[in-house]
Amino acid sequence: MVADIAEILHGEVPDCSFIQLLDKKRFQCADKPICPPSLIRLAKSIDVSDGSPEEQVQTLLSSLNFSDESFKAIEVATKLQSASLEWKEQKVGRIT
Repeated sequence: MVADIAEILHGEVPDCSFIQLLDKKRFQCADKPICPPSLIRLAKSIDVSDGSPEEQVQTLLSSLNFSDESFKAIEVATKLQSASLEWKEQKVGRIT
């Protein structure tokens, strides 16, 4: 039955999210939320030549304060998990 639906949709609407998921293609949401930087991006953004290690740690920790809107953006952007590159990046270094 899924194969029959997929065959019909392939011909009619090949860019629909159902077909893209079946074909394991990455697709964009119409209203992609703006996510905060991942932990990896935050860590890479710290200039290790500037300031003491304590100041660098403090800079990293202060940048980890996310708003409710930021958490919602991550939730929306990563809803499909395995099909979401954003999910894969956001999960690195986090306890989930």
